[in-house]
Amino acid sequence: MLWHYGLYDTDLTGDSPTPNSLEQSLDAFFGIVSVRHFFGSGWAASLMVPVGTISHNDSRVTGLGDLAISGQYNFGALWGLGGYRPSLTLEVGLSLPTGTRLLSGEVPTDVNPFSRDTSSVPPTMLGIGTRALTSTVRLEYTQILHRTLALRLPVSARLPLMANGDGLTFGPGASAALGLVYFPIPEISVSASYDFRYGTRAEEESHGAVLNSGGQWHAAELSIGGRVSKMLTIGLRGRVPVYSKVNGHQLTETFSLMTTLSYGFDSDAKTAAANQPPPGDVADLARGGKLFSVKTAPVLGKITVVDFWAPW
Repeated sequence: MLWHYGLYDTDLTGDSPTPNSLEQSLDAFFGIVSVRHFFGSGWAASLMVPVGTISHNDSRVTGLGDLAISGQYNFGALWGLGGYRPSLTLEVGLSLPTGTRLLSGEVPTDVNPFSRDTSSVPPTMLGIGTRALTSTVRLEYTQILHRTLALRLPVSARLPLMANGDGLTFGPGASAALGLVYFPIPEISVSASYDFRYGTRAEEESHGAVLNSGGQWHAAELSIGGRVSKMLTIGLRGRVPVYSKVNGHQLTETFSLMTTLSYGFDSDAKTAAANQPPPGDVADLARGGKLFSVKTAPVLGKITVVDFWAPW
């Protein structure tokens, strides 16, 4: 589970701050419940259910976001995880058009909510989901650098497959991050990352390109997580913008805070079985008298036994 609060009251035109003379502000509250099942041999599937509330001055919209289903495969199952061997996970998903209507503020119903007159509408495209069928793909590379330090590099892309009920088609987008995860003790993790997100302009069937949509956003993120018990893990995360350049005139993120809570059912045994090739947590390091580095043998957080054998 994830709880997310974001404040959006930074007024930008392009990458230049604009005086927020109308004192416009967006408060976004989201909760996400997600379930993941590991099938073994690197395969897994997920279901994500988001709900949220967005408040803009005196207006508010509350409801369900876009349900998302996805499948994952960890290529580490091919070469065996553990030691300093990398993890590479591919995730392909589909977001369903279950989201709640976009926030349009106090605009009368006979006024185009995507008008180019930015003085009459909230200069933002933020909503609870897109209410459009959207395909997503994500690839995450993880490399253990030291027994207490790991590198993370996730990249993702999204492609809307249809217009929503308002005739609005969101533009394709992409995101990437570069982060380090530090384990002071096996039960605690501290991570820092630099995040990048890019989106193209949306298109409205009747009026063409939505000028106040799309752009690029850069942010710094810091998080800490801890294992409370064998099955329960909690985390706290914060994000602040570093640089933003938007198309047209938009309200952008000022900061976000997130908390996470995860519970696993037989998580150690099932996760290990899912991420290791048959017959399990066993890796063949060398054959035929070849040499190998001892650094590749230890498995982080586990006791590693090295067995020397011969066919005779």
